[in-house]
Amino acid sequence: MLTDITKSQKEYGKFTIEQIHAFINLAPLLQQARSEYLIKLRQNPSKLKVTMPDPISWSYAYELSINEHIAKVVELCGESSAIIDFSNAADPQQAVIDAIKYDSPLTPDSSTPVQSILALTEPLACSFECMIIYGRYIHDIFAEVKADVDGAMSWLFKAIRIDPNIITSSTFQDHLCRAILLDDKEFLNESQKALKGKTGSQAKYLNDFRFLMQLLSESNASDLSDKKINELVIDLGIYANTSSAQHNISELIRKHKKIGNHFKF
Repeated sequence: MLTDITKSQKEYGKFTIEQIHAFINLAPLLQQARSEYLIKLRQNPSKLKVTMPDPISWSYAYELSINEHIAKVVELCGESSAIIDFSNAADPQQAVIDAIKYDSPLTPDSSTPVQSILALTEPLACSFECMIIYGRYIHDIFAEVKADVDGAMSWLFKAIRIDPNIITSSTFQDHLCRAILLDDKEFLNESQKALKGKTGSQAKYLNDFRFLMQLLSESNASDLSDKKINELVIDLGIYANTSSAQHNISELIRKHKKIGNHFKF
């Protein structure tokens, strides 16, 4: 049942604190579902050849915007009308939460090839993981690389640590070809390091903090002060309310601004 919440009750742009909490708790469940799928797949690798006999590729999806990518997933599952319903709901964010809680998950038609599903869901999962770990969607990193934004390549190398398949993309291939022609050893060395590197373990509070900041960046909450965000982090239980909490959270906010995230404070 859709909760009736007016805009005036939403203290954080498009979200109430309860809705932010619900989305943050949803993130690890999605990651767990993907992990369980990959574990089953790797336990029976021969099944991959049967279910996916054609060449597998998904890096093309990163050339899309995150919204275009999500729209394609929804369309593949035959749920385009649901997006319209969410948009027309009195509280779209709560409508999404209620759908996740009480309705069946997005399920592609049984006739849809598994490879078509994987080619959209796997890069979406990787992009979401990149946002959780580094605070940026892979799609946004690609857009900045193509726009030749200063520092964008260093972000692309971080993204490769999340999904090595990025090196098969047309965006990366373009830069690789140019690096070979110009004997750009720095690019080639960084590419090799990225392929060998790992993201390392991440503290849960850091993942939750980055996810929170992304939610705020997409929720018309650009006028929130550092103090208000600090209080929100405590209220959500992302960071323990200790004597040093305010200082430590302020430092997280400062670093978040520094990495060039699109959130406007």
